[in-house]
Amino acid sequence: MVCLWKADRELTAVSRLAEIEISASRQVIWNCMHRDAASTFGLIGVRRTRTRRRRRRKIIRVRKRKIEEEDAADARVTRVALDGQLIFSPVPLSKPSPSAFLRRRRPGKPLRLVYCDEKGKFRMDPEAVSTLQLFKGPIGVVSVCGRARQGKSFILNQLLGRSSGFQVASTHRPCTKGLWMWSAPLKRTALDGTEYYLLLLDSEGIDAYDQTGTYSTQIFSLAVLLSSMFIYNQMGGIDEAALDRLSLVTEMTRHIRVRASGGKTSASELGQFSPVFVWLLRDFYLDLTEDNRKITPRDYLELALRPMDGGGKSMASKNEIRESIRALFPDRECFTLVRPLNDEKELQRLDQISLDELRPEFRSGLDALTKYVFERTKPKQVGATIMTGPILAGITQSFLDAINKGAVPTISSSWQSVEEAECRSAYESATEVYMSSFDSTKPPEEVLLREAHEIAVQKSLAVFNSNAVGAGSARQKYEKILQKFLRKTFEDYKRTAYMEADLRCANGVQSMEKKLRAACHVPDAKLDNVVKNWRARSGPARAAPTRPCPRQHEDCDWNLKP
Repeated sequence: MVCLWKADRELTAVSRLAEIEISASRQVIWNCMHRDAASTFGLIGVRRTRTRRRRRRKIIRVRKRKIEEEDAADARVTRVALDGQLIFSPVPLSKPSPSAFLRRRRPGKPLRLVYCDEKGKFRMDPEAVSTLQLFKGPIGVVSVCGRARQGKSFILNQLLGRSSGFQVASTHRPCTKGLWMWSAPLKRTALDGTEYYLLLLDSEGIDAYDQTGTYSTQIFSLAVLLSSMFIYNQMGGIDEAALDRLSLVTEMTRHIRVRASGGKTSASELGQFSPVFVWLLRDFYLDLTEDNRKITPRDYLELALRPMDGGGKSMASKNEIRESIRALFPDRECFTLVRPLNDEKELQRLDQISLDELRPEFRSGLDALTKYVFERTKPKQVGATIMTGPILAGITQSFLDAINKGAVPTISSSWQSVEEAECRSAYESATEVYMSSFDSTKPPEEVLLREAHEIAVQKSLAVFNSNAVGAGSARQKYEKILQKFLRKTFEDYKRTAYMEADLRCANGVQSMEKKLRAACHVPDAKLDNVVKNWRARSGPARAAPTRPCPRQHEDCDWNLKP
């Protein structure tokens, strides 16, 4: 075997050398052809050849640079601590970068989660729904929202560790419509040790020229309700114009309700279901100072959200927006990023530029944002229930059904419908597990059947408890239905098994009686001989002790008369 292995290695090496020699020969022939062409066609041919060579070299350089970037990302050894997770690689770095280690290419693609059809109705893409159904464990959602064409998709690609992924626009036209998700959520561990899937959502710009105000509010509301962390992406600082654009928060309280009964929902009530809010300020150039002292971006945000002094409707409207933001997002943070490049033209191809070519200040801010997102994001919860992929798909569809009917989506009603559907599905799975787990080969005896029943019940209840959601009326209802099903199914099975056993016994007795009568009616038949022969041939009685028949010399039919 060793000789064969060595021979195979040598053969592989020889074949590689042969390929290299053939490639070199082709290159020589190619160069000769170019020289002949240059001498034949003159200076024009030479110029064209040189132009082609320059283009070819440029393409090779670009490809080589991308390969080197990916290899460098895969070759990092420095420990990068993100929420307790350590990444190792073979070559040390001077400065570990939380966003840089993610640059390695990950599988996946953007999938359209929610879109608006030609009739103006919201729909979920079947491929996205099928993908969500695969992730049964806890799931956390990070969404990025903001104005159109201001780099939302770029930020998501950085979180993915990719130069491309979500589509990045370089023109004035918006390229993201509806809500899009990444098909391969990242496997993460929360600060409390809970393992979960991190799903990234890209949303349509809230001020695209082909939108209506209601549509923008609906997209904004969906992104907020589905997220564990909501990143609001904006260019520049926080001023009155920026706050006015976030008046969608005020509108959201009119388009979403917490309960089906009751009046208008307040922002503070919605705040119980709201995600962590991150206001991301892009191309930020201001010095953060207040009263001649340096302040943090979080301080800057809180100062901007303070109520303003003054009266009048205009001032009341401005303060209402500020109050709505504070109430809807009690857990909030602010990050600033400088312009990534000084060259305006280079900004149009930002997704094609290496991370190392960006400004160090931008990379530092991006690392801080990435670290915060990974540390603070946790599985999405509705009440005490942790969201999973199927639950996320169900509650999204429930919200869309309400919007399409012209109703106001209600969080409690949507959750109840999802809870009902998931508990019903858990009940159906549990019944299938019971039927497949029950050992029907057991003899029809009470103790043995009861033992098989208890084993199947434990497996069935385990499946139900792992798949059912919530702790409300829906779960209690289907748990009672399941218990009733298990009892009834077992009693029905016992009744049927006992009846079949009785029938088999009766048929066996009749068959034995016929055979015994036939044996006894044979001329000169003796009862002892008949019994001995019967015991030797068949039946459980063949192991029974033998006693002599008291009337062995009389006709065998003496006691078998009907």
